Amino acid sequence: MNVLFVAQCTKRALTETRRILDQFAERRGERTWQTPITQAGLDTVRKLLRQTARKNTAVACHWIHGRDHSELLWVVGDASQFNDQGAVPTNTTASNVLRAGDENAWHHLPQMTALAALAALLHDLGKATQAFQDKLRNPGLRERNHYRHEWVSVRLFQAFVGQDDDAGWLQRLAAYADVDTDSQALEATWLDHTGGRLLRDGLDEPQAQQHLPFAHLPPLAQAVAWLVFSHHRLPCMPVKNTQGVDTEGSSSFRVELDNENPS
Repeated sequence: MNVLFVAQCTKRALTETRRILDQFAERRGERTWQTPITQAGLDTVRKLLRQTARKNTAVACHWIHGRDHSELLWVVGDASQFNDQGAVPTNTTASNVLRAGDENAWHHLPQMTALAALAALLHDLGKATQAFQDKLRNPGLRERNHYRHEWVSVRLFQAFVGQDDDAGWLQRLAAYADVDTDSQALEATWLDHTGGRLLRDGLDEPQAQQHLPFAHLPPLAQAVAWLVFSHHRLPCMPVKNTQGVDTEGSSSFRVELDNENPS
């Protein structure tokens, strides 16, 4: 096998390591050696290095496969001088630069599953509008809806949540599964726009503009609303042309969050 030795030793440990490795391999630099060697010879090198190892000893052995691949076989001495692949760091820091813990959110998987299920339950409520249904019944109708169905779904969800906290609206949602619950009364309260619960953009102004969902919903409801709102694509601000008129490009999303009325 063809092997490469890398020594990250310091002080007298480097002198002793050089004395041993010079007997078995050719130097390729101040701290590297390379040679073809048998398994028995490699075992002997490792044994000698371990017998003479000091606290400043750090030697890695790489098995070179072909032209473009190497495999770390072992490390003698201070393994912290190398990473898991045997590479030597160019710099070190005590700061948590990678923040790997922030990216590992699998312990939140049950909560993410529940949020996704709630969003799936609510995401297409906005397709129940008369305008959307007319387009389904009449394929030749080419006029686009003035409101994205995602935004209508969020407004309907906001009306269902009302002034409740997360525990309150979740309990009411669970009550719909109870056969003894008066569902018609719940729906009447939910869809009553005259009482200010269901807000219609462009009609119920200025209340609709003042009660935007992502500014007033409780935290869990905000997360569900965002999943509903973005289930097709992320929203973009309108693009102004040279005449100052909103235009809809191929990737624009005509629904705004908390800045302007949806159109």
